[in-house]
Amino acid sequence: TLAFEPGDHAEYTNIGYMVLGAIIEKITGQTYEAYIREHVLKPLAMNHTDFLYTKEMEPYEAAGSHPVFNAMTPLLPFVAGSYIRECFGDHLWFERVYNDQTPPTGLIGSATDAARLVSAYLNGGELNGRRILSQESITMMTREGHVEKKTSGQRLKRLQGIGWQIYEDSVRLMIKHSGGGPGFSTEMQLYPDEKLGFVLFTNDGTFEGWKIMNLVTTLKW
Repeated sequence: TLAFEPGDHAEYTNIGYMVLGAIIEKITGQTYEAYIREHVLKPLAMNHTDFLYTKEMEPYEAAGSHPVFNAMTPLLPFVAGSYIRECFGDHLWFERVYNDQTPPTGLIGSATDAARLVSAYLNGGELNGRRILSQESITMMTREGHVEKKTSGQRLKRLQGIGWQIYEDSVRLMIKHSGGGPGFSTEMQLYPDEKLGFVLFTNDGTFEGWKIMNLVTTLKW
């Protein structure tokens, strides 16, 4: 039974990305990981990003953490209890946490590399002469292929694009995607009309990074 008619509104789910990954594997005959390495990571020179820890990445590895006093802390023993290494200060600190349930999870990397991906989106799918997406695909993902995400009390109009959340107000268009898990959180925001993008990775699993990112909107560009 459908929860709602297709095109009526949107709900995010990691399962959707599992289906998309299976489609990529079926069409290309490659594993999802191999396809992304060949068609995204390598062309964009994202040399410190992969689905496995490489020797090049290990010197920059950060330990994940979570505040001791937090509403989500009681759930940690159930989702990541075996990874908790110690309690130091006001944080729990984790051993290396890795979730290989690709494609919605499992990609490890740096904010610098993620900024290269953001730059490619802002430049119509191309970076330093290497193209990963057509301009038409970028437009479909961020300008045309979206439906409303109906959320009560939402200050900005929110739409679900293809892989991106789209927020519109009277000042500017913002496109974003966030994520995370035990010990880490990520935020990526694009302002395509201004050709600006921002990336924030934290080794804290509280998903509070959006507060820092929102300070960007107070700047005069």
